Amino acid sequence: MKATDLSARDIINLSNGQRLGSVKDIHFDEKGQIKALVLEGRKKRLGVWGGGRDIVVLWNNVRTLGADVVLVEVNPEDLGLY
Repeated sequence: MKATDLSARDIINLSNGQRLGSVKDIHFDEKGQIKALVLEGRKKRLGVWGGGRDIVVLWNNVRTLGADVVLVEVNPEDLGLY
């Protein structure tokens, strides 16, 4: 799998079924292993709601890499989405 393949997949949180976004960037460690996925934060609506902050999901929270989605398991409160 290429790293660019991840950007075409939706990221879904198993904890609550929420779509977290799409992959914007990937962080690697010094050995070249994936350390974290950086997801594009929610876009502002009408310039009022949402901050557009990026979401970082550690690689050890990734549960499944599917053909169309990546399933992760994270606590929604830890993401600062609520």
